[in-house]
Amino acid sequence: MDTQSLLREIDAEIAELQRARTALAAIESAAAKKRRGRPPETSLLEPNTPRKKRTLSPAARTRTAAAQRKHWAKQKASKKTP
Repeated sequence: MDTQSLLREIDAEIAELQRARTALAAIESAAAKKRRGRPPETSLLEPNTPRKKRTLSPAARTRTAAAQRKHWAKQKASKKTP
C-alpha cells in the first residue's frame, strides 16, 4: 500500500467518525432538553391569574358535617371499648 491510499483511508475513517460524533451529540442534546413528567404548575397558569375560590353549597356543607359527626362518633366508640 502506498502512502497516499493509506492517507485517503484514514481521512475517510476520520470523516465517518466525525459524522457519528455529530449524530450522538445531537441525540444527547435533544435528550437533555426534553423533560419528562408533569410541567411545573406555574407554566399551567397564565401569569397574574387569580385562582377561583371553591365554595360548598349549604346542602353539601350539611352532608359533610353529618358525615364528619358520624366519623367522630365511630372513633369515640372504638376508644371506649378497648
